[in-house]
Amino acid sequence: MKKIINAFCLLGMMGVFGCATIGNNFPHDFTSRIEIGKTTRLEIEKALGSPFRTGLDSGDPTASYLYYRLGLFISPITKDLTVTYSSEGIVKRCVFNSNVGSE
Repeated sequence: MKKIINAFCLLGMMGVFGCATIGNNFPHDFTSRIEIGKTTRLEIEKALGSPFRTGLDSGDPTASYLYYRLGLFISPITKDLTVTYSSEGIVKRCVFNSNVGSE
């Protein structure tokens, strides 16, 4: 129920203000700077700040960064980056998804 109320609030704000932004924008090519087995959680957090959410993937810690810009009169922009770390805080894998090409 809370999610439905939040969705209606977001739609209402979009109607009043014309657009909504969720998360912090980050460089489209940021994943090219991530080296599997080398880059650390601290390095990523230094570059991108605190993650939007954290979780687990098969027991490994994950951090998700996102940026959504939505509006009634603009083309939406979505970027999702999920990084999975080893127990030592080293990147095991990362997944980046977006609805736009490089900026």
